[in-house]
Amino acid sequence: MKERGNVFLTAAALATIVGLSLLVAIVTFGLLKSSAEADIRGYKLGGAIAAFAFTAGLLTSAFFNVYRLLTADEVKEYAKRIEELQSKLIRGAPCPRGYTIDVDERHRLVFARPVDWKPKEGVLYQYLSEPKASDPVRANFNVVYVSEDALADSLGGKLDPTPAVIEDIYKRELAGIASAVPGQITQEYVTVDGCKSVKYINTYAPSDLPEGKKVKVRQSGVLTFVPKMNALFVFTFTDSDEDYLASSEVFGSVLESVRFL
Repeated sequence: MKERGNVFLTAAALATIVGLSLLVAIVTFGLLKSSAEADIRGYKLGGAIAAFAFTAGLLTSAFFNVYRLLTADEVKEYAKRIEELQSKLIRGAPCPRGYTIDVDERHRLVFARPVDWKPKEGVLYQYLSEPKASDPVRANFNVVYVSEDALADSLGGKLDPTPAVIEDIYKRELAGIASAVPGQITQEYVTVDGCKSVKYINTYAPSDLPEGKKVKVRQSGVLTFVPKMNALFVFTFTDSDEDYLASSEVFGSVLESVRFL
């Protein structure tokens, strides 16, 4: 119905534009005997034709400006309707007393859980690239979540996210990575969605490859403490050393897309 209405509105507007343009041309150059000349894309137009072209162009421009505003309003209306439908879906899910609703958009899942249950630490997402011939290492991307409670335990008390404490969290995490996977590690500060983060690159030789195969692996990771969540996110990307330069562009694109809600 909306599309049919838009077609009708456009047709009616064009008819009105043509009618008004003809009226201006007749009144101005027919009754008043005025003269004018217009140059449109190399064509010389004079008299009533010039009046018609000028008026039609002016009215058409005004119409499309108004039409764009109407279209923007429709987009907002559709977005609002989608939010309303999502809210209805969430409200429609059974939620016993003492439970809360969780929404997993990635898996299109809505469910209720006890309100005092805490999310488990560990891997939130884990992806592998398509295997390539004679490539011992598949590029992979992982997201690990560390909650406020786990961070507080590692610090030996309540979490007070001052800049010094956040720096301490980063140093502890980097020390753990260096201890678990010894290699050549470089570090630098980066920003992820406005949050000061630490990026590291670790180059090492994995010990779990088949006997006789030697390959260097490069892992790039970013540690991001999110103050509004009091939580730490660890993003890691791993590939063979020889493929890392090309595939690291993917990791860069992923980091640029990260937003914390």
